[in-house]
Amino acid sequence: MFGCVCSILLIIFIAVQIYNNNIKRSPNLFSAFSMGFLFYYCVVPILIQICRVASDDSNYFFSEFLMDNGMSPLFYYLLLFVFYLVFLFSYRYSSGKEEHQYYFSLLKAKFFFTCLGYFTLIVGSISLLIYFKALGGFFQALVIAEAARFFSADIVSYVGSSYKFIVLARFLKFSPWGMLFLYDYKKTYLSKLLLIVAVIFVLMLYMFQASRSALGAFIIAFSFPLIKRWTQKPWLFIFTAAIVGINMLNVLDALFVYFEKESFDVSSFDYDAVLWQFAHPYRNLSHSFNIINDYGIAYGSHFVTGLLNFIPGVTTEASYERTCEYYMGVNWRDMYGIPNDIVTFSIIEFGIVGVVIYSFFIGKLLRWLDKSLVLLKESGKLPAFHTMFQVSLMLAFFFHVASADISTIYANYSLVVYPLILILSLKKKTV
Repeated sequence: MFGCVCSILLIIFIAVQIYNNNIKRSPNLFSAFSMGFLFYYCVVPILIQICRVASDDSNYFFSEFLMDNGMSPLFYYLLLFVFYLVFLFSYRYSSGKEEHQYYFSLLKAKFFFTCLGYFTLIVGSISLLIYFKALGGFFQALVIAEAARFFSADIVSYVGSSYKFIVLARFLKFSPWGMLFLYDYKKTYLSKLLLIVAVIFVLMLYMFQASRSALGAFIIAFSFPLIKRWTQKPWLFIFTAAIVGINMLNVLDALFVYFEKESFDVSSFDYDAVLWQFAHPYRNLSHSFNIINDYGIAYGSHFVTGLLNFIPGVTTEASYERTCEYYMGVNWRDMYGIPNDIVTFSIIEFGIVGVVIYSFFIGKLLRWLDKSLVLLKESGKLPAFHTMFQVSLMLAFFFHVASADISTIYANYSLVVYPLILILSLKKKTV
């Protein structure tokens, strides 16, 4: 009961910040990150408490939360409050003078996105086709997609040395945005054709990776202008569609299993199991100090080892491995992986002081990114690109709350490359 009261108080505090922010400007990255923080750390725990009261405590999904984790609800919410308060201070505090010295340079952005679009489309598409050929074709790739997602398939045994091409194929995620920028900058038949080709290849990549959230976020971002034409409240429409979509997750799971086993069996919808998929931030944070007691503080080492893992033949520890092993033992790869949420990740890397360090960094980063997007909008050009690109980043930072492992960020590239391009596209005004 005390935990629910703390959740409600934190919900009210964060909701007020989001409301005040959206009064002054349209929804932005600050709003998206705050909504993710509110949903994963406040709303989900309340739903878990409700389900625990309504169901038998022997229920597998909720019995995990009855484990003695040594963290009181008061300390749990104190950590969250400190994290969000530092984030809020970091985002809002600025002298204001430095930011007004910049404008968004379309020429610099065009250079970056042109190089990014062409390079990633050429290298990524060729790599993906080679990879699919090594697997026996696109449909054969879909057969092992679900198994590979849960670490139950050794991909190397299927493709041999061609495995390295999947690393290059991930670059495809950038190609639609590079081509969209060029198409919105100057509409030609060539830029339109390249945009369509890039979108098709990315959809194939996401289907192979069986990445439901990434596929959904990509579709939402690219269809957002159409949604705005249909309704004056696009985010309410997306929220409603997400609720409906959650009820169809069992159908989507059955579809990916069908590709693997050629057996289409839609099981009855299990709300407990769906809620469990969103519960790991609450669960991880509750056990975060047990994890560092067992494995020690990483002292930021995963920022380095995450990069070393890209070197062929080099395998080092990823940040999520400690959490997975803590819950499931050394054979966790035979089951499934558990990502680290943003607060747990900061504690694993730097201890309790990491709560302040990482929240301050995220606040400053989102401030500069929101400023870059505002300056892009004020340039009066690229309206379609601005809308879809901002929605894509909003969804990325919403989900970043629940999946903040630096290894995952390096692997997906997006939260490194997109912010870098936006900030590098800023140019100081000449007096």
